[in-house]
Amino acid sequence: MERHTKTALIEPNVPMDVLVQETMKAGLLPPVVMEFPGITVGGGFVGTAGESSSFKYGFFDRTVLSAEVVLADGTL
Repeated sequence: MERHTKTALIEPNVPMDVLVQETMKAGLLPPVVMEFPGITVGGGFVGTAGESSSFKYGFFDRTVLSAEVVLADGTL
């Protein structure tokens, strides 16, 4: 987590409740927090999750700066 840039490198299988707990330790919070704690970061990204803060920040996928995707054949 980079506090000065307010960014973090997150694995796709991290549940939203864990992401919130860890970012709060650094005095940060994701702009869009999925209300169901079991939704993973990857699931929120590919599912374009929207929540009550989406009116201001857009859907969850809009808060992701980049994504590295591994295809079925193993290529990036």
